[in-house]
Amino acid sequence: MRSLLAALSLIAVSASAQPLEPNEALNRALEATAELMAVTAKTNDPATTTSAQKASLALSLAVQAMRTQPLCLTPPVIDPVTFGLFLEELQRGNRTNSLPLPYINRTLQRHFLSVSQLKALLELVPRAADRLQLVQLASRRLVDPEAAGELYPLFPATVDKRALAMILAG
Repeated sequence: MRSLLAALSLIAVSASAQPLEPNEALNRALEATAELMAVTAKTNDPATTTSAQKASLALSLAVQAMRTQPLCLTPPVIDPVTFGLFLEELQRGNRTNSLPLPYINRTLQRHFLSVSQLKALLELVPRAADRLQLVQLASRRLVDPEAAGELYPLFPATVDKRALAMILAG
């Protein structure tokens, strides 16, 4: 029982930490429930074990239901000042040929972009393959997808323009 209380207090402490992205919060809740299941499996109390199993199943079903629904709060469009700082940070860190995709992806999860902002971001990327990968990440985060035609001049090769069209078509 003492280990059960320790597990619950650990869950409470982690819940009071900084805000998480929705998917990260769901994954942490699933991990915490799995840990709770492991702790309760060691107890000899069948009622505790049954309760933990029911809670785990209910959480799993809730996670499945939430992942099929759009988020309730739409992330904001990135403001010009924040976007300028984001570009400066990317330019400072762009001493290598690799694109910092995890950093860009986290930013895109928190904000929507305009096509002109995406275009400015793409101009920092020298390789067409990396540009296409970036468009793939950002294509569902555009507030003005009807203006995506502005992106085609950034891809001189016909094959890249075709790939861009496929990405933008969904």
